[in-house]
Amino acid sequence: MPINDEELVEIFKKLNNNVIKVNYARFSIVDIPYNVRLKLWENLKEAYKKYLKKDYIYFPDLDKEIKKYFEWTLSVIAFSFYYNNEPFPEIYKYNDSELKAVEYLLKLKPIEGYSVNDIIKAIKEKNNNEILYVLKEYVNKISYRMGELLKGIKNPILKEYIYEKWLLYKSKIDEALVYALKDPWFVEFLKCNGIEDCKKLLKNKEINFDLECYRKWFYRKIKEKLNDMIENGLSKIENKKYKIKYIDDKNKILAILEEKKPLPIKRSKILLYCVCKNNLISLKDLLNILKRLNFNNNFKKVIVVVASSVGFDERAIYVLNSEYFINNVLKDKISLILLDIKRGKVYYGLEDEYAKALDFPKLLYFE
Repeated sequence: MPINDEELVEIFKKLNNNVIKVNYARFSIVDIPYNVRLKLWENLKEAYKKYLKKDYIYFPDLDKEIKKYFEWTLSVIAFSFYYNNEPFPEIYKYNDSELKAVEYLLKLKPIEGYSVNDIIKAIKEKNNNEILYVLKEYVNKISYRMGELLKGIKNPILKEYIYEKWLLYKSKIDEALVYALKDPWFVEFLKCNGIEDCKKLLKNKEINFDLECYRKWFYRKIKEKLNDMIENGLSKIENKKYKIKYIDDKNKILAILEEKKPLPIKRSKILLYCVCKNNLISLKDLLNILKRLNFNNNFKKVIVVVASSVGFDERAIYVLNSEYFINNVLKDKISLILLDIKRGKVYYGLEDEYAKALDFPKLLYFE
C-alpha cells in the first residue's frame, strides 16, 4: 500500500537524523554504545522499508540519492558491529570487500571538509593531526587497495556511493601529494609512528633520510600503472594494441608488452625495464645500467626507466638529446626515461614517442 505524504516526511526525518549522527561520528561510530547503534540500525531499516514501498518514477535522480544515503548509513552501522566483533545477525548482508571499503572511506572522510590548499597548508605547518594521519593511511595502504575492493562490492547502490566519494577524496589527496611528496618532512613522517616523533627528529638532529621510502613509492606507482593496464587489457603505442604481463623482484620491474593479434605470427614485443637507485646517477652509472641489460632481439623496443631518489648528473640528462648517444648507444632500440623523484622531474629525448606514450609525468604526479 503506498505511503502518504505525512509518512514520507517522517521517513525523511529519520533518514536525516540518522545520517547526521553517523556522519558526525565518522570512524568513532565504533565507540558508540552497542544498544544505541542497534537502535539506529532498526530505526533506519524500518524507514528504508517504508520508503521502498513508494514509486518515485517522476523523481529518479532524487530517489537514487536517497537510496544511496540509506545504503551507506546502514553499511556504516553494520561495519561498527563487524569492527567490534559484536553479535549482529544481519552482518551476512555485507561481504568482506564492502566492509573494508566502508572502513577505508570512513578513515578518509575528514578530507571532505578540506580543500586542496588546506591539505597542503597542513603539511607545511605540520600541526593538523587529522589530515596528516589520513594522508599516511592513504599513501601506505588505502590508495593501492581501494580499486580491488570496489570490484568486490555486490550492492550496486552502495558501490556507486563509495565510488563517488572515493573519487572525490582521491582527487583532493592526489593533487596535494604533488607538493607533499617533495617535502622531506612529509616523506619522513610517512615512516614515523607519530607527528611528535618526526618533530623530535627535525629538532634534535639532522635527518639522514632513508631514501628507501622513495624507492618503495616509485615501485608501487609503477605496479599500479601496470595493474591498471592489465585490468583494462589494452595499451596503445604506435596505434597498436598490446597486452601486458609483468614480473617484479626486489630490485627491478620487468614488463612485457605483446601486440594483440589473432595469430601469433610476427607479434611485436616491447620490454619495459624499471629500476630505482638511491644515489646521484652520473653518465657513467647510466652507461653501466644500459650495459648490464640482458635482453635478446625478440623485442622490437626496450624501454628503460631509471629513477633516482637523489637525482642525476647534468651530463646524464644532457646526453638524452645527443645525436651521438642516440645513434651509438640507444641505436633506435632503446627508449630511455629518467625520473628524478626528489625534484619531481622527468627527462627523455624530445623525439622519443614511446616515452611520451607511457606518460610518466601523469603517472607519478610530477609537474
